[in-house]
Amino acid sequence: MFYHSNLFSPCDISHLDDERHYVAFDDGPIAWVCSDESRELKNNIKGREFSKVISSMTLTKSKRIDNSFFDELIDNAISIIEKPTIDYEEPMMDKNEISSSDILRKSQSIWRESENMSGKARFAGFLARTYFGCELFIVSE
Repeated sequence: MFYHSNLFSPCDISHLDDERHYVAFDDGPIAWVCSDESRELKNNIKGREFSKVISSMTLTKSKRIDNSFFDELIDNAISIIEKPTIDYEEPMMDKNEISSSDILRKSQSIWRESENMSGKARFAGFLARTYFGCELFIVSE
């Protein structure tokens, strides 16, 4: 099944509301997001080409993995998490309650001050798993 699948970057698909949406594709290089306003997706990876494409990408897009890498990754993740995607009014909180956003920011500041790269990596992995439903993989050369 994976061999006949196409993989799309969430960045290419962009934000979708809670209505049903479909992606239509065949064996060619182009797919379409079918919503109120259909749009073309050009950057997809075919399942049969996945391992070759990922190997090539990791060689050409490698980054130095250090504390600043994880600081930037955590900052970006938290800014995406905090960005409202729908009109939502926070429920009234007791003055002693702490919002989830406050907890994230406090955790972020603790890890930013730390020189513990392993801890920063675990926190970035936690954010990926909990808020984005994906795993963080670090691939060495």
